[in-house]
Amino acid sequence: MVRIENLRHALRETGLAIDALQEILTVATSNKAPAGKYDAIDAEAALEDICASLNRNPHSVRPRFAGFFQDVADTIDQPD
Repeated sequence: MVRIENLRHALRETGLAIDALQEILTVATSNKAPAGKYDAIDAEAALEDICASLNRNPHSVRPRFAGFFQDVADTIDQPD
C-alpha cells in the first residue's frame, strides 16, 4: 500500500527542504550518507517527524489517496 500526500506542509513544519528530504531518503534506504550529514538513526527520525506532521496536518483534505503500489508505480516513478 502507498499513501499519496503533498509534502509542502510537512516540510515547512519540520523545517526541511526537498533536497534535504532526498538526502534523508537516500540514507534511510541505503544506510549511506552522501555528504555525511545524516546517519541512519537521524534519517529515520526525520522521516518519522514528517509522517507525524502529515498525520496531524489540520489543512489536509480528506480522503487522502491510498492504494496498491502496482496501481501507481508509473506515477511514483516520475520525478515530481
